[in-house]
Amino acid sequence: RMGGINKQLCELGGAPVFVQSCLKFERCADVSEIILAVPAGQTEAFRRTAEQYGITKLAAVTEGGASRFISVRNALAAVSEEAGYIAVHDGARPLIEPADISRVIADAKAFGAAIAAAPACDTIKLADGESVASTIPRECIYLAQTPQAFSLPLYLKCVERLGAQAEELTDDSQLFERCGLAVHITAITQPNFKITRPADLTAARAAFSGEDLPMIRTGCGYDVHRLCEGRRLVLCGAEIPSPLGLLGHSDADVAVHALMDAILGALALGDIGKLFPDSDPAYKDADSMKLLCEVISRMTSAGYSLGNLDITIIAEKPKLAAFIPQMRENLAKAFGCDISRVSVKATTEEGLGLAGEGIGAHAAVLLIRA
Repeated sequence: RMGGINKQLCELGGAPVFVQSCLKFERCADVSEIILAVPAGQTEAFRRTAEQYGITKLAAVTEGGASRFISVRNALAAVSEEAGYIAVHDGARPLIEPADISRVIADAKAFGAAIAAAPACDTIKLADGESVASTIPRECIYLAQTPQAFSLPLYLKCVERLGAQAEELTDDSQLFERCGLAVHITAITQPNFKITRPADLTAARAAFSGEDLPMIRTGCGYDVHRLCEGRRLVLCGAEIPSPLGLLGHSDADVAVHALMDAILGALALGDIGKLFPDSDPAYKDADSMKLLCEVISRMTSAGYSLGNLDITIIAEKPKLAAFIPQMRENLAKAFGCDISRVSVKATTEEGLGLAGEGIGAHAAVLLIRA
């Protein structure tokens, strides 16, 4: 229904759909851990992506199965022993709000089981072929959504009681229904639709673009690398003549690394260690200016542009003043902005701190809603 595209990985508001869903649970105070059930063979890819976007509550990534029930069962195996309640959510429902997640969980604690559901707005007709058989009072109709939250001991008892029949169910609340247990309805009136078709993705993007984003965001970053022989010295994309360069997995452009961390911090998207891990050979000797362009792309996708940036490079040697104009020009070109928005300066620590053994950098950014 999505034309062969994995809807979970489609871009939405500057992040994949499943990440946007995870972020809602990340921001919910009533959620202590997040467990993902993903397609077979993709656990590490999904884990890496989630961590890159700052999902700190991620406890495990498990492989899904041939049915919803099997996927949930696999995820349940990773739930912490002290957990008393679980909430099951479709990764393709990224519009759920943290406050509504809390409401569903609170109702599950009060009633044992609760589901998010949307009250029917239209008049409901029961069909007999292509003819109307009767009209159903819409006051009695709710459209089941997620999250669906349950007492974990009760859930496990229902699974044990139903056995293989559980694999036939289309949502988790049916476990309780089949066992004669009541399921509370938590009415959700905000958009919480599931992305199933291309038109749904378009609608979700429209909803995200209308979010009440902050007008400005600020971020700061810091990085330091050791000087060593046999390496180039590159700062803000400018190569500096020097007998010593900076040690690192990439080109070790310490100033750009601090800048990227500042941007990611302003957007609450983690840090460069998660986005460009030094364990990945793809980033061996990578050009940090190219990595910066990827971070800038995430910034613009999130709806922000650069207000201004300020970088302070800390180095006892070599002297950097003559190269600062080129550094500023390189950064302004990367952001596509006027050079007046870019500040780069250098200082020493008067023989203290790094004492000539390395170079450090501080960066601060102001991002403005586009």
